[in-house]
Amino acid sequence: MRVSSRLSILVPALCVAAVASGAPAALQSQKPSAIVAAADARDAYLRHALIWRLPPSLSPADLFAGPDGVFPYKVAEATADDGIACTFSRPGVSLGGKSAKFICRSADGRDLRVKYWDVAGRSGNREAFATVAATRLMWALGFPAAPALPMNIRCDGCPADPMRGTGQPGQRRYVAMWQVAVPGLKIVSRPETDQGWSWRELETSIAALPAGEERSRQETHFAG
Repeated sequence: MRVSSRLSILVPALCVAAVASGAPAALQSQKPSAIVAAADARDAYLRHALIWRLPPSLSPADLFAGPDGVFPYKVAEATADDGIACTFSRPGVSLGGKSAKFICRSADGRDLRVKYWDVAGRSGNREAFATVAATRLMWALGFPAAPALPMNIRCDGCPADPMRGTGQPGQRRYVAMWQVAVPGLKIVSRPETDQGWSWRELETSIAALPAGEERSRQETHFAG
């Protein structure tokens, strides 16, 4: 089972991504976006990953609003009848994966990568509902998760099928979810950058820890 961006492990920065000394100076001066690691080094990151931390004290209003300072829109604004206006930019098929999604650009210049549900046509992606609830629950319990914002989208120039980018364009309305990307470096051990992790892989990595306090903690948090 692959774990999607709905639930993310926050990995401590145990080492710094190094740019090869033979690379051009311009490349060396750029902020690294990934740690290129051998398979055993990647396992070490998983082994020591932060799985759980003491959750914040949350009121029902806090839980409804989501993490403070993460979203550019308040929930009340994003879910109002008028919702968020945007212009269709890219179909979902160009983004990888099979779940129904697309990118539209908001009036304030943000590219919103949204998963959507067409209420009238009863089609689209049910993750638009489930992901918001799941990430709020994980956050409240102390498990790091990429936050998700529920939205009503008014999409100008949206094709009839925004996932494939086909059909007559027009203004269309969707119930949607925008998930904020988890900040930090990617850890890659193969040429492709989209490298998820599996529950089995995480369990195996933790089991490789020597017996002691850290292993007991990681096993407890993993089982939780």
